[in-house]
Amino acid sequence: MCNSCNSCLDTAQITIPNGATGATGANGTDGTNGTDGTNGTDGTNGTDGTNGTDATLGYARYTALITQDDGDDPVVTVLGTNDIGTLVWTRGAAGQYGGTLVGAFPAGATWLAINSDGGTNVEMGLVRLSNDVVRITTATLGVAQDGMLNGMSIEIRVYS
Repeated sequence: MCNSCNSCLDTAQITIPNGATGATGANGTDGTNGTDGTNGTDGTNGTDGTNGTDATLGYARYTALITQDDGDDPVVTVLGTNDIGTLVWTRGAAGQYGGTLVGAFPAGATWLAINSDGGTNVEMGLVRLSNDVVRITTATLGVAQDGMLNGMSIEIRVYS
C-alpha cells in the first residue's frame, strides 16, 4: 500500500502486523492513548471527550469486537456508540465474512481497520466491496480459514 494518498483504502486488502502497544505505557490502558487517558474512552478525544462521539468528528463510526467459529456467522459486540447503523454479518465461505447495511459505505468516504492477534502467518483484511457491503477475510499462509476471529476489534468510519 502506498502512503501518498488514501484512495487505495477503498479496495485494498490490508494485513496489519502486530504493533508495539504496552499495557500501561504511552499507548496502554492507562496511558496517554489508553482507556482512561488523553485519547481514551473518558479522555480528551474519547467517547465523552471534546472530539468523541458527542462532539463534531466529521465522521460516523462503528466499533466492535467480532468472533467467528466453525461455519457459523460472525457475532459482534458493538463498543460504545454506533453512529453508522446495525450491520448484518454473515459467513460467505471459509474465511469470508460480509457486513451488510444498505448505502452505509460510500466510495471515497469509508475508512476501515481490523486488528490481528499477531499469530504466526495470520492474514486478516477488511475491505469495502460496495456502498452496501464490507468484507473481512482471514487466512493462514494464503489458505482461507474459519475460526480466526476471536474477539478481534474492527472500526469503520464514514466521513461526511
